[in-house]
Amino acid sequence: MYSFPEALRGLFRNKLMTTVSIGVMSLSLFIFGIFMLVTLNLLLLINFAQQRVQIEVFLKEIPAGEEYQTLYQARNDTLGMLIQSIAEVDSVNFISKEMALEQFKEDYPQFSDLLGPNFNPLPASYVIYPAPGFRTTKYLDQISRKIQDTLDVSLGRVEEISYGKAWIDKLDQWIKTITIADLVIGFIITLASVFVIANTIKLNVFARREQIAIMKLVGASDSLVSRPFLLEGCIQGVVSGLIASTGLLIGLNVLGNWAGSIYFPVTIFFIGLSLIGILFGLFGSWLSLRKYLVDPWIDEENKKGA
Repeated sequence: MYSFPEALRGLFRNKLMTTVSIGVMSLSLFIFGIFMLVTLNLLLLINFAQQRVQIEVFLKEIPAGEEYQTLYQARNDTLGMLIQSIAEVDSVNFISKEMALEQFKEDYPQFSDLLGPNFNPLPASYVIYPAPGFRTTKYLDQISRKIQDTLDVSLGRVEEISYGKAWIDKLDQWIKTITIADLVIGFIITLASVFVIANTIKLNVFARREQIAIMKLVGASDSLVSRPFLLEGCIQGVVSGLIASTGLLIGLNVLGNWAGSIYFPVTIFFIGLSLIGILFGLFGSWLSLRKYLVDPWIDEENKKGA
């Protein structure tokens, strides 16, 4: 019961230092929030690009005739089941010659008169979507080989397998570059935020070293001395997280239409930045308290020794 009221008294007793601490933490969390927002939207962009990764299996022509068409349908059903049975495959769509023709006319209406029921060179195909985690060049090569081996051996129906290797290679390289850059920048921002917040809280603890000395003198344990300061760090962290989240929300609203394409989950950011603020506040308070719990007057002693 002692710690929480004492933490509140400490916050209001040292209004200037509390304001400075919350201001610095809010700015640090605001910058950290921008980093999180950019990271989140980059991940969504990468996921969107990966969802478009597909393998196309173009099938060989079958001669016309009713008996061949019956065989054609039976073989296509078998092909679909064989492809779907591959573990790395998420889903399979069959595109008939007629469907391919309709799609071609929609995409290229200026050439629609060149093709028709009597002249349709477009092959039937399967569009295969790999399962999540199997959308890199390495796995697409493996899936393509499995499809080639399975279908050629079973039915001899594969004309060509394509998945845009050059584009996938570029996508893989972009993902690796973005991931490495994101980790490095995230580490630097986190380190800088903790350093700035810890030093700001340290000033607050330094200003109250006499209070720590008196409590130690009357026999208070380190945990009893620490708890109010740690709670202050938590409270400052929550307030700073809410301020930083509000700043991000206002900033996106000011940007208007341009920011409309940015994904910003408000509730998650308010809760997330508040929790990160608590962690930063706790860690900063703990770092600042360590040496003053051993000797509240250590700075003065060091100055005299110098």
